[in-house]
Amino acid sequence: NVISSGHRNQQGLTIVGDNIFITEHGPRGGDEVNLIQKGKDYGWPFYSYGYAYSGKNIHRSPHQKNAEEPLFYFSPSIGISEIVYYEGSEFPYWNKKFLVLSLKYRSLFLLDYDLDKNRIKSSERINIGHRLRDIAVMPSGKIFLITDDQKLINLSRSSKDNHIESEKISF
Repeated sequence: NVISSGHRNQQGLTIVGDNIFITEHGPRGGDEVNLIQKGKDYGWPFYSYGYAYSGKNIHRSPHQKNAEEPLFYFSPSIGISEIVYYEGSEFPYWNKKFLVLSLKYRSLFLLDYDLDKNRIKSSERINIGHRLRDIAVMPSGKIFLITDDQKLINLSRSSKDNHIESEKISF
């Protein structure tokens, strides 16, 4: 069975509840995060927020007719790879956000997703310094990144960040 069509080059996939989210490479610009819906067309090769490798603007945007808009797109391209939805305790600020990896920018991107409005509210870049290919989130919430240069990077909070100090207030 075909679930959806109009994809260029899928790189990552994550499931949140009943929803499937994928990442896919655009041409020069237009790397996408898509919420996949059964029977929908996502526009490739007619619609894209990227350009042909010749530099010509041969794609149409915004998407029209029956072509679905991406949930989020990066222009210029980040060399998008894997995506996960973080639900861990190790990084409380990252909880309920998408973590998207980048090959080109050697970074991890945090995408703040509004579940009620089905939109990305913000994007934040965290430089890691390696082309990031894959990600694994442990039950503890710690994160492992796999790089193109054969490194395994373990992300965890600083011990200084584990203590919340409170003031005693007297009235």
